[in-house]
Amino acid sequence: MRARYDGFLLFAAVVLLYLCSMCSPLYPINIWDDANCLLTVGRAMKHGAVLYRDIYEQKGPLLYGIHMLAAYLHETSFLGVFVLEIVAWTATLMLAARTMALRTGAWMATACAVLFGACAMVGRSFARGDSAEEFCLPFLMAAVYLLSAESERTDGTLSPGKMFVCGLCAGCVAMIKYTALGLFVGLCLVQAWACFKSGGVARVLLRAGAFLAGMLVPVLPWVIYFVANHAGKDAITAYFYNNIFLYQTQERTAMDLLRDVLDAGRRNVLWALPAALGTLYAAWRKQWALPVAALAAAATVFLLGKVYPYYPLVLCVFTPLGFREAGRWLEQRGLP
Repeated sequence: MRARYDGFLLFAAVVLLYLCSMCSPLYPINIWDDANCLLTVGRAMKHGAVLYRDIYEQKGPLLYGIHMLAAYLHETSFLGVFVLEIVAWTATLMLAARTMALRTGAWMATACAVLFGACAMVGRSFARGDSAEEFCLPFLMAAVYLLSAESERTDGTLSPGKMFVCGLCAGCVAMIKYTALGLFVGLCLVQAWACFKSGGVARVLLRAGAFLAGMLVPVLPWVIYFVANHAGKDAITAYFYNNIFLYQTQERTAMDLLRDVLDAGRRNVLWALPAALGTLYAAWRKQWALPVAALAAAATVFLLGKVYPYYPLVLCVFTPLGFREAGRWLEQRGLP
């Protein structure tokens, strides 16, 4: 991918977010309560409040750290959040373009990446912008890119260095919203099986150690932060115990699950359909890491309790798998 294409993806991220995110200067007021809550916590942290101890919320500390940074950029509006959304989406689009460039030319990959961003942002799961899922996307997309690259070049087994990077991304996701870790669960299962077949237990342990070491990098600073501020118990209670045992109380049947899946597909059809088709095609090509990761990610979205409209957004990282095959088909026919 050439630098000028990356510049175009930055421009595309700015334009798309300007139109679609309520954090954009285009909107005189942001009416979404979640976004207002996130920035309120970020402001409180900027002024010295200790997360979970002095101000209660149930999402991950990195998400509030991002909003604390947004408050430093501009405390009295969502402009800082808008800037950080641009950073997150630019990284996501660049990684999506590189994923597609594994099977298409650079120009086609860039065009498809812009289309992917537009489809994701007009879908219902984007909500009004500024969700935990949105800030997870760069880390999830990085894992999809690494899996795709290795599946194209080798048997799909990631090196220890790449497992470390995946662990680093997983740690960031865990500190934003740990229920979005399903993709990494699938990734680890496939890598464990592939490494066991090719090198036995020693190879599995080496990859597992690299993954956990990477995961520790973004997690450890927050552990130190909470311990230093005597807020360790508050963090465990607010982020883990309450989310697991108090937050989800609604019983769901198989019909509820089916309705949630169909509703998510209908409301996000522009990215959900190519994501499903691309994942199925990867399975047909026997690139099992991608469909297993997709199934594990979908399981954590739909099986852990009530499904809010923005939950499925994390699944859009599989959309480039479908768009790249469409782009490859066009290129083979001399288009554009």
